[in-house]
Amino acid sequence: MTKRDWATLLIDLVVRIGLILLADDVTEFVRFRAVCRSWRSCAPNPKDLDSRFHPRKWIMYSSIDSPATTAFDFVNLSTGKKLLVDLTELRCGYSLIYVVDGLCLLKNNRTHMLALLNPFTRFLTHLPNRVSHNSRQFPFVLEHIAGILSGVYISSSSMVVLRFDIDDEEDSIHLVYAKPTDSMWIAIDIEIMPSDSFLYRDQFYMIDPNEGLTRINLHHEKNSHTQVTDVVVPCDRDFMDLDDCYLVECDGKFIMVAEIYDSPGHQMFRIDLEERNLVAIECIDGYALYLAAQRSLSIYCKSFWCAHDNCIYFCKRSHGRELMIVVDLKSDRFQSKLASTSEDPPNRCSLAQDMVPYQNSRWPRGGGHRNRDGDRGTEL
Repeated sequence: MTKRDWATLLIDLVVRIGLILLADDVTEFVRFRAVCRSWRSCAPNPKDLDSRFHPRKWIMYSSIDSPATTAFDFVNLSTGKKLLVDLTELRCGYSLIYVVDGLCLLKNNRTHMLALLNPFTRFLTHLPNRVSHNSRQFPFVLEHIAGILSGVYISSSSMVVLRFDIDDEEDSIHLVYAKPTDSMWIAIDIEIMPSDSFLYRDQFYMIDPNEGLTRINLHHEKNSHTQVTDVVVPCDRDFMDLDDCYLVECDGKFIMVAEIYDSPGHQMFRIDLEERNLVAIECIDGYALYLAAQRSLSIYCKSFWCAHDNCIYFCKRSHGRELMIVVDLKSDRFQSKLASTSEDPPNRCSLAQDMVPYQNSRWPRGGGHRNRDGDRGTEL
């Protein structure tokens, strides 16, 4: 049998294969570049801020047995692929502060500077260490950031938005945003306490209980610190009747889900940004939603045998325990149950149980996830 010399494959074909893999999943592109020096020379270097190299649909969730833990489980919400990644940076003076969209926000333990790490390409980029002074009361203290940070959002252009909810006399949140190439963060105060916030298609949205769905236009010119608030979906009777609301992207659609306390149940809407209204929907065929105060996400159920199609999982914390309320959209029935505890079998494989501690923490501290065969996934 003739031995194939893959290194001599036509350059045009190698380039095409690389771009196809990159469009699908950056982890496959990393493996592609590792085949040989010839292929690597034909492919773009992933150690770059280019959004093509951002981890798409990847989340991290792992058990943390000790503060010295550096190996974490990642899972792709679209394909179900699992990877075990060793974050060696945590042994080199960095602490893990937050994980969003597969990217890790790290803090240098000595200088307290923040950095953004792509765990699959190993590209580490430093973020600004100064903040603008246009915020009236924003206490931007990097040393204590882990204790006051309530949300991190990253756009396709690598703009990083940090949200802080500060307990003060007035209900307000504080935002800072910057790109890695900027010299300082721009800080703004938002004098509302939204029920949820979400970055959708590089626009920052919040649910203002008094005004409706509001967009915060982040102007990023060097000498412009202006902040413009635009009410996308005005508040009306339907909006006023909603209780806890959650924003999430599902199959490319911008979705809002609300819990109704007076009559136990929920309402679900597709947000039509062009028509500036809410369109009621009853199902999310092929998907399941996991909704919590800290973050919400959707998963493609065919890739997860333990996730149920057309279900909403409301993840709560009650009396120190993790509680999950499961709503079946097909039958309109619901059930509530306590999530997993440390006494659960170590080889459990319910994604739903793992999602509760993932969503209710600033970064995942849930039990380690294994597949049906007990495998912890591929190590990258």
